[in-house]
Amino acid sequence: MRPRLLLTLVCMALYACSLWAYDTQPDANGKYDGLYDRPTYFPNFTPPTTFLNNMTYITCARWGRNGERLTNYEVAVYDDNNQLRCTGRSITRDDYVCTLTILGVEDEHFHFKVIYGDFDNPIIVDVPQTCEFFTNDIVGHPKDGDPFWFTVPVEPKLLCWTKGLDGDADKTFSVGDMGSEDATTALTTAQRIHFFGNWETTDISTLTMGNANTCYVDIDEAPIGMAAAFKDANPNCLYFFNESVTEAPEGMTNVIAGNKALTDITLKGGTRDNYCPFYCPKDINLNGHTAEFIRPSWSWADGKSGWNTLVLPFDAKLTADGEDLTPYRYTDNINIRYIAKNILGYWLGIVTRANNNCVTTELIYGNNTLAANQPYIISLPGEKFYTQSGNEVSTKQSISLQDKDIRLVCATDVIPATPAQLRVDADKEDELTDYPFTGTYQPLISQPMYVLKNKAGADGLTAFVYGERASLLPFQAYLNPSSAEQHAAALTIRIEFDDSFMDDTTGINSTPSDGNALNGYRYSLDGMKIGNPLYKGLYIKNNKKYLGQ
Repeated sequence: MRPRLLLTLVCMALYACSLWAYDTQPDANGKYDGLYDRPTYFPNFTPPTTFLNNMTYITCARWGRNGERLTNYEVAVYDDNNQLRCTGRSITRDDYVCTLTILGVEDEHFHFKVIYGDFDNPIIVDVPQTCEFFTNDIVGHPKDGDPFWFTVPVEPKLLCWTKGLDGDADKTFSVGDMGSEDATTALTTAQRIHFFGNWETTDISTLTMGNANTCYVDIDEAPIGMAAAFKDANPNCLYFFNESVTEAPEGMTNVIAGNKALTDITLKGGTRDNYCPFYCPKDINLNGHTAEFIRPSWSWADGKSGWNTLVLPFDAKLTADGEDLTPYRYTDNINIRYIAKNILGYWLGIVTRANNNCVTTELIYGNNTLAANQPYIISLPGEKFYTQSGNEVSTKQSISLQDKDIRLVCATDVIPATPAQLRVDADKEDELTDYPFTGTYQPLISQPMYVLKNKAGADGLTAFVYGERASLLPFQAYLNPSSAEQHAAALTIRIEFDDSFMDDTTGINSTPSDGNALNGYRYSLDGMKIGNPLYKGLYIKNNKKYLGQ
């Protein structure tokens, strides 16, 4: 039997049952009509018997066009003469859904009232939706997608979250309160804002609505002048409009309708004066638009130091002047090294272990995509990096990225919802490290942690340095200290990256065949001291690489 036909028969059976008198007293289980926890608002209603045809509407009611759904409500259906034609109530197994079996003839029109609240003092409201009668029609069938929505009118309110992003709003204001000192104070600290209800006729263009810490805004019905009101807000703030909106307000970016982007999403790294936090409450489909992250400043590789920490809210590719770059890998085969090929790139790694005063890292290569919500350490070649095909200065070719436009561009069509924890394998117990490598999209101010410092040691190498009152900007990562009372002053990074990173210059020189003029110690790439001056292979002397012949 076809599902639609089966549903029609079920609805007709329910209609037949509705011809019985409604219970006005609860049964032994406290239920009315054997199902409900309160009596109907229409105990004396008798469906008309003059109509042979019917149609079915499967409905849900919600506050406005984008608000929360109602539960435990009833619906009354009226014809053009305001005569009650049908009633229904939300069903017990799904308190949001109300099925209406409407009797009538072709070309009739109907409008609706929604009844909710206390039984002794119900709230009865007209909703703007109407319908036209079509025999045996089924509207709002689950296989068709959404139910038939009733939008219950609500007074506009502004909800503010000033103490976090979760839970209930701690401040609520009416339209008339918007200019008050209380509202102004709340809006200067709100991390999340919700325009609840119908704001379409309210002009907020002269108000300051967003601040440097506002992460996202929900808009049931958009007020007038939103772009002007939020012009000084956090540049990483996301604006979630009603899913029925098809165009972003002029002058606004980071706009989403439902879960689909209406504009490009542009995120910026923070500074000491402007933190630029970020939070995405649900998955966003870019819908053909782009998303990118721009960092205001980098630590550039200088031959010994120059690492950065990084965590991004989407899968990303690093670009320099619009060109996709691939992470470098280590190889002792001179013929395939980037040095021999004049390739632009960068070093990318993850922290695999952090304890005993040491941080062990693993080089990431072979894939030019950085995974969403995974913290990395990353280094970009600075002005000292070049390739050299011989010993002549004239053969040098720069592979520095320092003068280029560096961007991290989303590599997929989705920005996922921000998880609770930004860690490698965050869902697993971390048994390999005392200090988990953790990313953040919120500023961390004055708290115990290990923060990456360049040239932290006497030898100029990079380390994670412990601070009892350290701070960190969004889109960066840190080592989370254990609960032990004593902490090492610094955790030195164990270099397991492309050896060229450790050179002051990256040119390759050939060793004279007799080994003359080679004074001082030589080291293999794994740090072992070499005694034989005629050592064949690649080695390091005085922070320069040589090829023994």
